[in-house]
Formats: sequence, structure tokens, C-alpha cells
Amino acid sequence: MSSPHFAKKLAQTENRIVRLILQAYPGQPISYWATGATAWTGITTAISASGSSTKNFDAILWHQGESNGDGYGPCITDDCYRDSLYNLIARFNATTWVDNTTKFIAGGLSVNGTTGHKGREDVLIELNSDTLTYTGFADAYGFTAGDVHFTNTELVEFGSVRYWNAYKALPVLKYESTGSGGGTTNNTY
Repeated sequence: MSSPHFAKKLAQTENRIVRLILQAYPGQPISYWATGATAWTGITTAISASGSSTKNFDAILWHQGESNGDGYGPCITDDCYRDSLYNLIARFNATTWVDNTTKFIAGGLSVNGTTGHKGREDVLIELNSDTLTYTGFADAYGFTAGDVHFTNTELVEFGSVRYWNAYKALPVLKYESTGSGGGTTNNTY
């Protein structure tokens, strides 16, 4: 997982407390995150249990594996995946714990941009230039372990460099530290 490395970088750079809620569902399609489905229920339960139920999330780091890009699941076309992803972002924004200024950053799968996941990768890349101000994409280009699964060293780079760079490229929020030392106590999930 790359998200702990992102959280560590955020905490060190902005000199503040960062809380992390991990929700991993390996090998599951995006439909697993539909309203009422296992992953959506899991994240809402975890957030409720954490006590962080107000709009104090810095980011949602989204990294879905090979499902949907490999013909698995009910949503295998790029258009279906795009619709499902933007629906998911809208549902996150409609909760009591994030809003449309919470940064949503998707991590890529393709190490060279030309694999069987290319269509879905193109959908994720669109997050850098869509009309949603606070969405971004962190690529996996140049990693050597192969698509989807990465080495420990690559996971560290993914979180502390690539997700971090995507995060910093998005607009600064009113409650976000500028790195001057004092920081704030906000959550990254």
C-alpha cells in the first residue's frame, strides 16, 4: 500500500497530525463501492468508528487493481468505468465527511501506458483535466514490477512522491497548511 507513505510525507512536510483510514478490497470491481455494497458500507462504518464524521478529510487516495480492466465484473467498458468512478466521487462529496474540495487522487496501474489496462488508465488520467477542480492522477510509469503489483520500493515512491506530487498540484484548501511549521490537524484518508 502506498497510502501510509503519502500520510507520512504529509505529516513530515506540514508538521501536523495525519490520521489514515485504510479500506482495501483486493481484486474487487468498482461496483463493490456502490451504495450499500461491501466496500461502501466498510468505509462508512470505519469513518463513523474513527470519530471523524465532519468535513475534515484532506484526500481520498483511490487505487483500484485490475478488476474492470480485465473483463471481470459487470462494468468492463471505459464509459461504464468512467460513469462509475464519477458517481463514486459524487457520493463521497455528498457525505458528511468530505465535500467537493476534498482532493480525490487515483493511482495508475500501467507501468508503460500501453497495457491491457490502457482504456481504464485513460479514464483515470482524465482526472487531471476534468471539470472537477480537486481530482488528480498519480501514474505508475517506469515501475518495473509489472502492472498492478509493485515492489516495496515502488510503493514508497508511489505514496511519498507520485501521490504527493498529484496532491500538491491541486489547489490549496483554506484549512490546509502551507508547510510553514504550525500546521493544522486535518485528516487524510
